[in-house]
Amino acid sequence: MARLHDEGGPLVELFVANSQIVRRLGADGSADIGVAARRPGATPNPSVEEREICPDELVCAVARAHPWALRGTIALAERIAAAAARAQAVGTDVDTPPAT
Repeated sequence: MARLHDEGGPLVELFVANSQIVRRLGADGSADIGVAARRPGATPNPSVEEREICPDELVCAVARAHPWALRGTIALAERIAAAAARAQAVGTDVDTPPAT
């Protein structure tokens, strides 16, 4: 990256946002490229072309002192509730996965 910068290469800016915002930024041209979670079964945005770049396997990473650290499984509803509470606290939206 430093060499590209020194040679006048492309400007790279990293912006972290939820999947809905990433898609909106791509659709309106505010971002050249975005990486977002896959949405199986969702209605595609006609202004965005999507390509899978890797299998969409996510993990739940918590501190060793967190109550979930010693549990073998965590219910989907519990994760969604925790994500929604965090998103509300920081003022963002939550993309909830479709019911299976």
